[in-house]
Amino acid sequence: MRLGSTNRRADMTLIGELRRYALGGSFDEEPMPGVDSEAVDFRVASECFAAVRTLRPEDLETLRLVTPHQGHQVATVGGMPIRTGPPTVDATDQLILDALVDGGRSTSELAAVVALSTRATRTRLVRLVGRGLVREIGSGASDPRRRYFRSI
Repeated sequence: MRLGSTNRRADMTLIGELRRYALGGSFDEEPMPGVDSEAVDFRVASECFAAVRTLRPEDLETLRLVTPHQGHQVATVGGMPIRTGPPTVDATDQLILDALVDGGRSTSELAAVVALSTRATRTRLVRLVGRGLVREIGSGASDPRRRYFRSI
């Protein structure tokens, strides 16, 4: 499949997205077969919608937070942010978080602690910042004085 006037071939990710678009679906509505519908916390979902309406358990499917998949109700990609418990992190991310307990550090300082390249460490830091576990202080991506601090 070719896209527009380019000679670039469409990869499988793009083809999947085009299929979802043609069927009127979205990535957030995709089922997560390994995650039971109970993973979506109804109390948290109710609190999120409290200002708009009172939520009933059957509304989770209407809102496409859960969906039937092979005869079972499973969570959707969009329903997974609505869950209980602290966010889970892998061992390397935990090392980064532990290194930030006593104050801010630079990317290179954290890379030395976790024995990764600065690029791999920066990728992990971007993800941790996006999840709200780490704060980034600096004027921008090219700021050599940029520091990272633990949020929680």
